[in-house]
Amino acid sequence: MNFICEVVPSTFLTPLRKLIAQKLSNKGWKQADIGTLLGVSQPVISSYLSSSSSTPTSITSNPTFKELVSQIITKVTGDNITNVKLMEEICSVCQSFRTAGPLCEVHRRTAAIDFLPNCSICFPSETSRKIFDDKLTVTRELYDAAVKLVNSGERFAQVIPEVGCQFVSTTEGSQEIKDIAGFPGRIIKVRDMGQIVSYPEFGQGATLTQILLYFKKQSSKFNSLISIRRTEIILDIISPKKEVLLTVEADKDWIQTLQAYSSHEIQEIEIIADAGGVGLEPLIYIFGKTPNDIVEFLLTKF
Repeated sequence: MNFICEVVPSTFLTPLRKLIAQKLSNKGWKQADIGTLLGVSQPVISSYLSSSSSTPTSITSNPTFKELVSQIITKVTGDNITNVKLMEEICSVCQSFRTAGPLCEVHRRTAAIDFLPNCSICFPSETSRKIFDDKLTVTRELYDAAVKLVNSGERFAQVIPEVGCQFVSTTEGSQEIKDIAGFPGRIIKVRDMGQIVSYPEFGQGATLTQILLYFKKQSSKFNSLISIRRTEIILDIISPKKEVLLTVEADKDWIQTLQAYSSHEIQEIEIIADAGGVGLEPLIYIFGKTPNDIVEFLLTKF
């Protein structure tokens, strides 16, 4: 039994990497730099460049495939495109190729299985496809917002907690921890500058995920949440005209604390200020409808 995921590397990703490597090499890129971009070693890039031209396939000759290569070359040599956006564009084309596209055709031809004409294994329904697209949007918006914060330099770095800044976001109607994206390893401070140490993943940020999920279940209008340092000065700067929940000691059981508030009160809360305690750093949690809403608010304050 051969899955379509086994078809993708040899028929889509390898030809894509090979063609990109050849075009970037022609533009003077070093093999090591091309390897870093494409996520493979320098010897692999060398093999791409030394091998003869491959016979065109239904995938590599597809106009969408050619346009994808052209766009990638333009962006990596001209624009400052992030790896996340680069991966997003590639995965989007791969998704379309898997859904009644050339990858689907290759799979039908090589898997030796009698697929139904309307096979929907890759995306069983429009709902599952929408979930995929929504999650892709969440991680992109979260990463872009975090980059904007980090690029603000010391403005943002001054409010990063010692334990690092966690930043989470989700979609409308999320019901489980796996529906909320955050940063593994958090956003940390290095030499008075923020630094993102990993890309967003779903199911990350235990405390913020727990809080945001509870708020969502109480019909909160917010989909995003960030943690920053708590000092009286910082709290005074951000709290005017915001509904703030203050704790008098470090909170170890957020659900129990939040259950003391009615659903209506929960919907009005915009900031939580955790007092911290022995071995627990005081933190401020700021809610927003989107990651960018939080970022714009913070950048107007600091």
